[in-house]
Amino acid sequence: MTHRSPIRQISAALIALAGTGVLGGCGPSTANSLPPAAPQGFHVVSTTTSTVDLAWSAVDGATGYTLERHSGSDPYAQVATPAASDTTFTDTGLSPSTAYTYRLKVTTAAGTSPYTADLTATTAAPDPAAPTVDSVNVVNGILGTPEHVSVSGTASAHSGSLQSVIVDWGESGSTPSTVTSTPGSFSVTHEFKASGTYIVKITARDSTGRQTTDTRSLEVTNFGTRSQAHFVFQDAGTTNGSPARDFSGNKRNGTYTGGGCFAPAQDRYSVANGAERFNSSSSAACTMSASGGMTTAAIPLPGAFTINVWVRPDADRLSRGGWLVGQQGGAFRLTLGTDGKVSALLVSPTGGPALSVTDPAAVQGDVWTEYVVRLTVATGPTASTLALYRKDNPLDQTTPASPVGEATLSGSYVLSSASKAWTVADAQGGSNSTAGSTPFSGAVDDLRFYDRALAGYEISALSRLDQFHPAP
Repeated sequence: MTHRSPIRQISAALIALAGTGVLGGCGPSTANSLPPAAPQGFHVVSTTTSTVDLAWSAVDGATGYTLERHSGSDPYAQVATPAASDTTFTDTGLSPSTAYTYRLKVTTAAGTSPYTADLTATTAAPDPAAPTVDSVNVVNGILGTPEHVSVSGTASAHSGSLQSVIVDWGESGSTPSTVTSTPGSFSVTHEFKASGTYIVKITARDSTGRQTTDTRSLEVTNFGTRSQAHFVFQDAGTTNGSPARDFSGNKRNGTYTGGGCFAPAQDRYSVANGAERFNSSSSAACTMSASGGMTTAAIPLPGAFTINVWVRPDADRLSRGGWLVGQQGGAFRLTLGTDGKVSALLVSPTGGPALSVTDPAAVQGDVWTEYVVRLTVATGPTASTLALYRKDNPLDQTTPASPVGEATLSGSYVLSSASKAWTVADAQGGSNSTAGSTPFSGAVDDLRFYDRALAGYEISALSRLDQFHPAP
């Protein structure tokens, strides 16, 4: 019988372990953890006097891109963060006859790539005899109607007379707005049917046939785009079984439960009966074992999702914590801890570790605070990210909600039951706190559910422009 030396035995064992990837830095499993290469095929498609069209090849597993630009001696600055599915971008509002240099990088679950090689494009020279478009002002969204966009400005002719200004909104099926009566000073509006990035073209034409186009890229939000449910809590619910209306158009109405433990409250805009208050200490019936809340109809959220809600915890019960909103059974829950910090948690559908994130700062009692939770699921390799956003001042229409934390784990984290009822303030069972969580004491306003991960600009619009007062 042949005997192997101890050194050879150890070497063989190490080689075997390396092949399985158990040893860090060894074996085939490390390939998926390497950062991606720079995007390929980055090139200029076309230019005008004020735009540069760029394109690149798709990257498997991309979660997003970062595009930077510089001109002359200026340093590089970020100009866009294209989505994972994007492979083109139009840079607008540029100066004519000017060279611009671009670079692009991609982010995946494994990390961020190096930049592409520098790519330079020069915008076209203007026609000196063509009309000019000046002082263009774009108002992208107004309070309560983020899809409402207005464009105004001035135009003048240098050859012949000014005939018209035409604004092409870039939305499929929409009719361009044409100004012919007083085109020298124009102002037009449009309401977009869906959220998205739109290329808006403002064209001035003169009597000789010459024309000039000013192009703008707009990120427009429509709160109704793939909204699955929307509860504004203006139902003045006071009795057990009172309905909570869903204003998304999907008729997923909810029901108030726990009579005596909920009542109408002033909303974040100081509108009477514009919100609902649950489990006030002023009601002797509302204890740790008896509570009020609201239960929705089943809401389909089969993959990525976004949830938005405003809460105002009662100061005298802030240290008790409580259930803010979650799916029945607790697969996902947004909760207030006894330390005053809000946490979002998504249970693994396969029994792995939960995906969770906690706001590092505590909320204040008797003060309205907005929370937005966004789940994104990337493929190739599969990874899931749970992000938490917060905003404290509902009357501030300029400052968006800020990201306060995010967590990423490999695998597809989705709700194990894609369509199930959700509960507000009242624990997992939807009837009382004995179902598995402390009842929340405080007011709730404007709860929205989306079956997709909202873009950053949409989350910004939610926190800046969301004011909803339906007719009675």
